[in-house]
Amino acid sequence: MNPEAGTRRDEFLKTVLAELRAEVPGVEIEAEQPLSHLISHMLSGVNAQVAVKLYGDDLDKLRQLASEVRTALTEVEGVTPPIIDPQERVDELHVVLRPDDLAYYGVSREYVADFVQTALKGEAVSQVLEGQRRFDLVVKLREPHRSDAYRLGELRLDLPNGRGQIRLREVADFPSAASGPNLVNRENVRRRQTVRCNVSGRDLEGAVADIERKVKERVVLPEGYFVEFGGQFEAQRSATTRITVLAGVSLAGIFVWLYMSGGPLHSLEPAGQEAGVPLAGPPSPPACPAIASRRSCRGFRGFATERRLAHRPTSPADFVRPTA
Repeated sequence: MNPEAGTRRDEFLKTVLAELRAEVPGVEIEAEQPLSHLISHMLSGVNAQVAVKLYGDDLDKLRQLASEVRTALTEVEGVTPPIIDPQERVDELHVVLRPDDLAYYGVSREYVADFVQTALKGEAVSQVLEGQRRFDLVVKLREPHRSDAYRLGELRLDLPNGRGQIRLREVADFPSAASGPNLVNRENVRRRQTVRCNVSGRDLEGAVADIERKVKERVVLPEGYFVEFGGQFEAQRSATTRITVLAGVSLAGIFVWLYMSGGPLHSLEPAGQEAGVPLAGPPSPPACPAIASRRSCRGFRGFATERRLAHRPTSPADFVRPTA
């Protein structure tokens, strides 16, 4: 973006996304910085600030629950359009064995499965030497025959003990409407469906609280299914808790050190001086909006230093310049 354009980043992204969605309908579009995407993926496994993870066994049911979650997220203020992980059903070639016919001809499932695997995937039967290089010699069906259920069913299967041959269709069915998902995401040995979104124009913690409340109110999870919330806000909560604990430990350590080095607690002047350091920070954040439009750690440190100097006790000797 041109900094001299006079347009804010949020307004620019809103305009660009609106034009893209109008020109390319039906396409889900996200806009974020590459570094932010990388950090989000390292923290929670998804490229977004907020991710609602649904866990269960039935992929179709997970897809239905994900649609309900997306509808609930659209009602939260300050949340970008939610996006469900792309997962579609694609045509597949299924070979369904019939147990009764297998028993009649005296062949096992393993024998037929190995036969079909060799026909479709191939099997290395030898190697071809070409100078110092070696190549596997693979035997399998040609491409047109591997995707044609009728031709696959015409394959001849040798019966045990030289009892002749049968066609593959005599022990197996080939459903014409077979399909399956193009992608199956798993986490902690459970199937997972994710609905992700970003937050714009409001604080992340407040948006996450509204998202959790909306999902719990609008989405009813069946038995065996559960939901988890992840994303960048997890790292924010963890950092806030860690900073709070470390600040408490540091403050306690200061008073312990003062007590051990300064003798009895009746001398409170050193303690009051040293307590000015950790206590100088809290008055600083409320004053930030009046000083600058953006809050930063450097601003907090500046306020802390200023208040530390303001609380520093002075004496007349501090203002006397020594003379030769």
